[in-house]
Amino acid sequence: MKLYRGFRSTMPEGVYENDFRNSPRYPVDTPYAIHLLSDDWFFEKFGIRARSSTLICTTNISQAALYGKHGTIAEIIPIKPFNLIYSASVLDFLTIVTEIGDINKKEVSSVLDGKCYCIENELELVQDCLTEVMIDCSSYNIKHL
Repeated sequence: MKLYRGFRSTMPEGVYENDFRNSPRYPVDTPYAIHLLSDDWFFEKFGIRARSSTLICTTNISQAALYGKHGTIAEIIPIKPFNLIYSASVLDFLTIVTEIGDINKKEVSSVLDGKCYCIENELELVQDCLTEVMIDCSSYNIKHL
């Protein structure tokens, strides 16, 4: 299973630290209240603030290209130890945002509960599907395609 990420500019190949662990991500497209409530849900379920401290990637190279400036994408290889959080039914978290009616804990939790998120610690254990994958790792390798 390969993981891809879109970038705003070309990133040199090499090993990078996951800066989101020290400086949590602020959402670009997700409403902040949904981001916070989702982060709480992931923390309660997996002990990880998956929306703010992970590296968000995808198994779908075309999806990654949507987030890269002029299609700038790279393969991401997490360095052990790592955890991969994903749902086989979620191509992009933004689809979840459209399913949330009232922005409150009960509604966000209900929608996320229905997505059957799971956590794995080996790339080979991720189901063969097109999905967003949140990587909880301290460092990762960028490889050009």
